[in-house]
Amino acid sequence: MAIIIEGLSTCPICNLVLSSDDVILTPPFIGNLKDELFMFSDAGIHIECLNNHALKDKLVKNIHLYNKQGSPLEQRCMIEGERIVPVQNMVSFGLLTSNEAEQLYEFNYHCFNLKNIHKWKELNKFLFVANEFLAAGKWESYGGFNKLEDIVAKIQKEITGLPL
Repeated sequence: MAIIIEGLSTCPICNLVLSSDDVILTPPFIGNLKDELFMFSDAGIHIECLNNHALKDKLVKNIHLYNKQGSPLEQRCMIEGERIVPVQNMVSFGLLTSNEAEQLYEFNYHCFNLKNIHKWKELNKFLFVANEFLAAGKWESYGGFNKLEDIVAKIQKEITGLPL
C-alpha cells in the first residue's frame, strides 16, 4: 500500500501536494512503466482527481482484482486448486497489462505452482505471447527488476530443468 508523506507527496494526476484526509492509497499492482495504469500503482491520489479521471473504472477494477487474489499464503494454483506450499514454488502473474487489446491481457492474475506448470494447456501460448510482448519493447521494468522476464525465466527453468 502506498505511503504518503503529508506536505510532500503529490497526486499523480494534478501534481498538487496530498493531505491525508482526501486521498485514496493504491497497492503496487503493476511493475510495467509503460502501462497506462502505472502512474497510479503504489500511489496516493486525490479522490476528486480520481473521480474525474478517464481511467478511474479501469483502475478500480484492477485494484479489486489485485486485492481479490489475496496474500501469497491465500493464493491457489489454477491447475490443481490447492494452496501453494512452499510459497517459493509460486508464480503469480498479477496485472501484466491493462490493455485489453493485448494478447497478454488474458493471462492477468494467473497463479500456479511451478511443479504443475507443465500441465497448463495455455503454457506455450503464454510463453510465446509474453516473449513477443517483451521483444516488442512493451515492458519497461521499474527499479531494475523486470517481473515479466522473471516469470518467463522461472517457467522456462521449471520446464527445461536448466538453471536461470
